[in-house]
Amino acid sequence: MQAVYKDPTYEHVFTKIDKLQGKIFPQMDKLAREGKLPELLGKRWARVLDGDDSTVAFTELAQSLGLYAGMFDEHTQSAIAEYREFVQQLFQMDEGIETPNTYDPLRA
Repeated sequence: MQAVYKDPTYEHVFTKIDKLQGKIFPQMDKLAREGKLPELLGKRWARVLDGDDSTVAFTELAQSLGLYAGMFDEHTQSAIAEYREFVQQLFQMDEGIETPNTYDPLRA
């Protein structure tokens, strides 16, 4: 994924998201090969893999990762938690939300 934004804050967030995907996606691929990847998680993952870099795509993937985090080892669960934090930051940047008491789309 390439950061398409000139704002260094976006670049930082996208760089972190990209690094974390490098830790999470191989584990998702392993589950998919074993036929153990839940359909919803697979669909949302495929959307990001297909190049959808919208906030909605990242948020939906992060929600699904949170829902199915228990399927992964501890190291991957840690990466998922951090990934969800950066996606939340991206959502807040895109929506102009600056206060911690606002709607959090990752909490279901």
